[in-house]
Amino acid sequence: MIDETARRSASIRLGGTFGALFLYVGVFLPFWAVWLQYTGLTPVEIGLVMTVPYVLKPVIPLISTQLADHIGRVKPIFLANLALTFLLFIPYLFVDSFWGILLVTLFLNLFFQPLMPLLDAMSVKQARYCGMHYGRVRSVGSVTFIITAFLIGLLIKNTDAGWVVPVALACLAVILLVSLGLPPDPVEESEEEDMAAQGRKPLRRLLGDRRFIGFLIVVALIQMSHGVYYTLGSVHWKNNGLDEDIIGMLWGIGVVAEILIFIFASEKIAKIGPMKALMFIALMGVVRWTTLGMTFSLPVLFLVQTIHGLTYGAAHLAAIYYIANRVPSFASSTAQGLYSAVPMGIGMGMTTFLAGILYDGWQGKSYWVMAALCLLAFFIANRSRSVASA
Repeated sequence: MIDETARRSASIRLGGTFGALFLYVGVFLPFWAVWLQYTGLTPVEIGLVMTVPYVLKPVIPLISTQLADHIGRVKPIFLANLALTFLLFIPYLFVDSFWGILLVTLFLNLFFQPLMPLLDAMSVKQARYCGMHYGRVRSVGSVTFIITAFLIGLLIKNTDAGWVVPVALACLAVILLVSLGLPPDPVEESEEEDMAAQGRKPLRRLLGDRRFIGFLIVVALIQMSHGVYYTLGSVHWKNNGLDEDIIGMLWGIGVVAEILIFIFASEKIAKIGPMKALMFIALMGVVRWTTLGMTFSLPVLFLVQTIHGLTYGAAHLAAIYYIANRVPSFASSTAQGLYSAVPMGIGMGMTTFLAGILYDGWQGKSYWVMAALCLLAFFIANRSRSVASA
């Protein structure tokens, strides 16, 4: 029987931590490059510094998530990484050279990159333990991101980009305080899983599971399909006559759709199953990227931008649901680390790099390559469902 009090408590505590974490993300992610430029770095130097998280993301989170599975606890690993992130962020206040900033960024991201997969791993465990609604809890982060990015944009507009680092450090302090109230890790309930955990390492267990590998490939292809949009979507629209305020609205409607999906779509995904949901999401991705590659009609653009709620939000929910319900609990943190490393790390890094090459040759038609990735994801998801039911 689900303990309603435990579910409410876990939702409030984890929702607060997601909200606090996205305070920091809302400050640093949109305005990091602006701050780097403010310190005097050249465009080449800015590009090199901003590459560091992408280089570390495929590897570093796996270390922390495997450690969490090894000791059977996620919370202490999360808090340790968070505390070290806070301490290693402080030197940003005092460095202004390329090499100094590069070194701080390198050491900082050794401990920052695992935070999101670890927080998601805690959420998966609570969803499994007390029926917590992950989508609604995660939506707190998206709402906080929008509000924070808007407010920091106003602050920088009326002052200068030098405020980015002090405000981001203050946000990290808030995350530390809020995270102290995270719920304790639930105790493993399955004796069978405990026996399996003793006999086989989580990473080996997951990499030997063909269904999990199929799931990982499908999610990776769907997330990779955002490469051109994230990297050059705004440039493409601006080069073809759209004003900055319209471009901002197009991005904004996508995030709003993502939030609505987080709040309302979890039950639907649970009902139809994650792989069937990913098949539908992949087909909608084909529609989205094909359309973006062939029109600048504002009504059509606003309509297809709502599909972002599916290609990102629903795909992420399906991935979390798969890990919560199809992966043994002794391997769930490692599965979360692989999800962060492959689709969000290696996959997005590849298409971010290729986006410039594709756009240079094909302009808007480069979106059709992204549509082809979604089409491939559909066929692999369909094949994985057939194998699972055989």
